[in-house]
Amino acid sequence: MSDGCCTPSRVDKESTIVAVYRDPEDHSSRFLELGRLSAQVVEQAARQTCSYGDLVGSVVAMSPDKDPHESVLAFLELVEELEGKRLFIGSRQIP
Repeated sequence: MSDGCCTPSRVDKESTIVAVYRDPEDHSSRFLELGRLSAQVVEQAARQTCSYGDLVGSVVAMSPDKDPHESVLAFLELVEELEGKRLFIGSRQIP
């Protein structure tokens, strides 16, 4: 391959969840690999209009084996990351 980069000769098959979306400002295509729980949050937000409170409630419910406080903190970090990547736009106006 170009620039001295090569593909590994053996790669194990593994399922991957990828979000494909358009940047709301420049309309470029974006790709983001997501974990199972993150993908469920994104799917829920895409399916219906819901508040972040509704989404965090779902995260806590989907993680019964975790401390709810840790689940809330992980959710807030996820929202910050998704807003930074413009997958979640929050209350920003779209041009």
